[in-house]
Amino acid sequence: MAIYQGDDKYIGDLTIEHNLQGLENFVISPRILILIKPLSVLGKVNPNSNLFGILNPSSKILVIGPRSEDDLLCLIGHGFEIENIRGLDLISYSPWVDIGDMHSMPYEDDSWDAIILGWVLNYSNNPKQVADEVIRVAKPGCLVAIGVEYNPLTDEQITEIYGYAPGGSRSNSVDEILAYFGDSVDQVYYQHDIKSVVGDDKNSELAVIFSISKKNSQKNEQAQTELLNNEAEDNTDYEEYCLKLLNITFNLENIDKYDVSEAEKSLRKKTYFQEIFSEVVKDWAVNEKIPLLVEREQFLNIIDVFNRGYEHFIKNSQTPPQSYQAMRLLYFLTDGAFNNFWMSLYSLFYLPYDLNTAKEFLMPSSQSQAESIAKEIQEQGYYVFEDKVSSEICDRLLDFAYSMPCNINIHNPSQPEYAIYQKEQPKAPTYHIDETKLIENPIIQDFISDRFLLEVAQSYCGSCVTNRNTSMWWSTSILNGEASSRDAQLYHWDGDPIKFLNFFIYLTDVDTNNGPHCFVKGSHLTKPISLLRDGRFLDEEIEQYYEQDKIIEITGSRGTIIAADTRGFHKGKALKSGHRLIFQVTMATCLFGAPYNSIELNIKTVKPSFLEAYKNFPYTYQRWQILH
Repeated sequence: MAIYQGDDKYIGDLTIEHNLQGLENFVISPRILILIKPLSVLGKVNPNSNLFGILNPSSKILVIGPRSEDDLLCLIGHGFEIENIRGLDLISYSPWVDIGDMHSMPYEDDSWDAIILGWVLNYSNNPKQVADEVIRVAKPGCLVAIGVEYNPLTDEQITEIYGYAPGGSRSNSVDEILAYFGDSVDQVYYQHDIKSVVGDDKNSELAVIFSISKKNSQKNEQAQTELLNNEAEDNTDYEEYCLKLLNITFNLENIDKYDVSEAEKSLRKKTYFQEIFSEVVKDWAVNEKIPLLVEREQFLNIIDVFNRGYEHFIKNSQTPPQSYQAMRLLYFLTDGAFNNFWMSLYSLFYLPYDLNTAKEFLMPSSQSQAESIAKEIQEQGYYVFEDKVSSEICDRLLDFAYSMPCNINIHNPSQPEYAIYQKEQPKAPTYHIDETKLIENPIIQDFISDRFLLEVAQSYCGSCVTNRNTSMWWSTSILNGEASSRDAQLYHWDGDPIKFLNFFIYLTDVDTNNGPHCFVKGSHLTKPISLLRDGRFLDEEIEQYYEQDKIIEITGSRGTIIAADTRGFHKGKALKSGHRLIFQVTMATCLFGAPYNSIELNIKTVKPSFLEAYKNFPYTYQRWQILH
């Protein structure tokens, strides 16, 4: 069995697996006869042709996606000669079936008299590209026969029935199929549009047979010339875009040469960034060739909403809601490419702090070790520290958490409800301690100003970082293992800021039954196209696209420290028994994004070490105001 190993960017995610499974459960399907029978009797449409209509036994016929040899054998049974028949598929055990992708076929122009696509178009994420390839390899007048399953079910419904959905596209009318071929459709000989026969709630077949016109070849050549000219102009634009980026680095080098203080240099860089970011981001959106899930014009509109929102953020320190949503859209529409570009730009202007004056609390600090940990997070998406928080500190924070009133209605900010956590009689799935009360705790102040955590966060983000959130909450087993979506117990990805790193500390022992943090290894880097959306994901969806060894469940004794880029898929596993207390710190590149809390602290509650960090690293603690 040979399996296609080339570029699969347009191929449905599970196409090969689905068809291999189809071979294992092999049956001969009569479905292909819906296309072959009309092809073999087209003489009824064209009386001047021979017995086989427009085709004859020596006609060269290409069958795309036969999976097995049965489609080819059916053609032989209808009078066509095997030496003139070829199959093309992503899998092949047959000398009659070539290995290749229908989006980029291994055949010369004008090669085939007839091309059959039997129920394969829906495996493509780009049917228009398939149509363009068919037109290219078709002879003038070539007959194209296409069959497609009409299926109104969603991928979720298909998965519920069959256990998975192969992915790809849907074509639910003959007109939709013909539209892919545009002006190249000459004469339609046969069509069967199921919507004219049964209701929209039925599953059945669509079929169409038409000839290809190449009369507009001269126009096509002219269009190709115009395209090449446009590409030349695009190349010029791209060169100008690259020169702009290069010019930015030169200007930054010049700022570094100024005989002014480091604070003044930093201020000039930030001012320069504010002047140029909008134009640079728009140039990136226009010039970078990245796969998109929307039309380019719509993508540029989303970029404009983001840019306007960031300009507002610079002036007011608040993100407009529509710009926050634009940022989330840009993340999954580009599979993270936008965030990566933004950080490559942002990190040129907002350089990491020198942390030599920061205090050590959790563990001895080493810049090289921090860089090594950051590299592993970059590859895996998470890191579990070897060192743990001491039992003494865990005990003190447990006592604190048992005594503090917690918000048990965290999902309705307008109507908070407070209760002290009692593990024998929990009232809600989660109990959250207010952030202001947390920050007043001297141990928490040590956590959020710890030198090693700051070094790891800066190394990972490539810039100075700011504390975006500090939180602590109890998770309970009140739902007896049933996942609460609102309490993040279903898989999801975080997109509150553009780039960030979360640190989690287990303050109770955590096993598989009481809420381990679960993470999908590598999913912070890229995601399957079918999972590029906002919202929650069932375990079955994640397991459909990721091998079991990629789905990590992090258990550990109390004091366990985890760092994770939670742009990757993750969840807190629903508790079947017991409880869990966890502490979280989010360090981000900036505060742009979801709403955040501003914190006021009385100087009397602030430790000297935290006050020193607050003064030395103002960007990191910009949410705070210490009142004297």
